[in-house]
Amino acid sequence: MIHAKLNQKMRPISKESLLQIPLVRQAVTDKSFRIQRRAITNEWFYARISPLKLGGFNPLLSSGFIPAKSHLNKWLERPEQSARKFNWQNLLLLEAKFLTHDYLHSWAYLIINELYPRLGFGTKPITKENFEDFVFCHLLSETVATVGLDYWYLCTIELNDVCPIGAAPDGYTLYFHEKWNREYRKFNPNFNAQKPEFFDS
Repeated sequence: MIHAKLNQKMRPISKESLLQIPLVRQAVTDKSFRIQRRAITNEWFYARISPLKLGGFNPLLSSGFIPAKSHLNKWLERPEQSARKFNWQNLLLLEAKFLTHDYLHSWAYLIINELYPRLGFGTKPITKENFEDFVFCHLLSETVATVGLDYWYLCTIELNDVCPIGAAPDGYTLYFHEKWNREYRKFNPNFNAQKPEFFDS
């Protein structure tokens, strides 16, 4: 696991470290979420040989997986350092958003179990009786990950203002920004992504 290095005394954090991005920092320092290296590579994705970036997660184990050969893994060896040299073509930032999205999935699983332990989401066997409830909970975790990262965070900032590494502006699962609200409200005058009621939309 990677948290051990992060929780030791670190050097001063560079203003160009991804630790300056609060959600990324939370994902890589939260002890309830295990980041595990896998003996795989993202080099084929970087070279555009494969359209797939490797990694993934297991929300039942509250674990995120990263390739041993990846920009994210290199940066995590010393996370207090500048991330600029690892962010070639925005690929480090893409991997960090991927991990943060997966972290929010896993966080949602933990919260669901805390709020409704009787359901046994992720711990009880899947049966005909609970199948639809479990599917709903997993879809809810996807909503938390997408809304939390894209609609409630990335759309409210310019990443280069938070972590100036020359990042191209974009979201993760979608491209949406609060600065265009006046245009969105031409179609829906009541549109407001920053209120909890947005989940109901």
